[in-house]
Amino acid sequence: MKQKSKCRCFFRIAAAVLMLCAVFAVMPDSASCVHAASSKVKFASSIKSAVVKKAKKAGATAKTAIAVTKVTNYTNVYKKASVYSAEVGRLYKGTGAYVIKKGKTLSYISSGSVKGWVKNKCLMTGSAAEKYITKAAPQVATLKKYKALNVRVKPTASSEAVSYMKNGESLVVEKVHGDWLQVRLVNFSMKLPKANDYKYGYIYKKYVKLEKGLCSGVTVSAEEKLKKRIGSNPGGVESPDKEPSSPEESTTKEEMPADTTTPSVNPDGFVTYSYVKAAEVEDIENSSTYRKVQSHCKWTGTVLNRSNGRIQGPNGEETYYNDGTYESLVRNMKNRGHVAETDRSWVRSDGVRMLGNYVMVAADINRTNIGHVGLRPLGTIYETSLGLAIVCDTGGFALKNPTQTDVYVAW
Repeated sequence: MKQKSKCRCFFRIAAAVLMLCAVFAVMPDSASCVHAASSKVKFASSIKSAVVKKAKKAGATAKTAIAVTKVTNYTNVYKKASVYSAEVGRLYKGTGAYVIKKGKTLSYISSGSVKGWVKNKCLMTGSAAEKYITKAAPQVATLKKYKALNVRVKPTASSEAVSYMKNGESLVVEKVHGDWLQVRLVNFSMKLPKANDYKYGYIYKKYVKLEKGLCSGVTVSAEEKLKKRIGSNPGGVESPDKEPSSPEESTTKEEMPADTTTPSVNPDGFVTYSYVKAAEVEDIENSSTYRKVQSHCKWTGTVLNRSNGRIQGPNGEETYYNDGTYESLVRNMKNRGHVAETDRSWVRSDGVRMLGNYVMVAADINRTNIGHVGLRPLGTIYETSLGLAIVCDTGGFALKNPTQTDVYVAW
């Protein structure tokens, strides 16, 4: 009888221990479940290394807690532990931050290039942060492969470009519209032209890296630069002050070896090339620079010629014209900085009018006088059935058919 009593006592104690273990197993550990070493907590991989490096400089360690913004839009980051202090940056919804020093009402954080004090009530830590990260972390789109990509007003390639992304930049994705991503631009409270239209923009999904993860904060100075980018000169609109056009749709004027050219891709798959100055020789057509530049053309279909004056080329319909205005076009291209002063106009052996290494064409350019943002601004270099061409002119046809190319010839 005593032996049975001892057994029952043992089993009761064992059961109690197991129950306590089960309780502690499901209890959230707010002190350790969210820190830099946790595999469940991660910034978007494209920005993680920079964020971690800067956080360590600010004083973060392997066990420094990561907080997530608990805001509808954004919260300010202050220089000192006071809301009356100078604003040094902002943390948007979906932003992560390393909490370096916890205060009573504000905490000192590091998030990318932003370091400063944030209201505690605007931050989630512990199990709340982990739950958000695993279930509600935003999708982040990062431009990796190309130098720049237009952000458009609507999810179509023909829509106006309201801003652009540079290589390495990331934007938070709000919604997915088929092959297009609706991305958040900058602070919604900014006073911008057509502010309601510019809260979001659209980018083509194919050309960005899309992943789930936390994004980093933005400094006041960085946000001001983004603000100036939006709506000020979208899509490469030409201006009297010769402001730089949108990198995605224009040629790149970087210094590079004389016989190399770099392709970039627009959201509609339209490939453009960087400009290369022609060799300063009498016979450009037989120069090595010209041959290397034109070797990028891979078109094997129908070629535009005098007897076949309207064809479908690699980038839309092609026609030809000859109105004797090429000298003024060449002067204009040089004045605007689209070609080198040493580039000259010449006629190729097949009768095509050339400027430096390129076929002279008319296309759908920007027309500031009527507020038209063209598909192919002046200086755009792209493939035609007759080789790489440079946009030097336009015509009435472009407003009706923006993908049409009119080739300048001497026929």
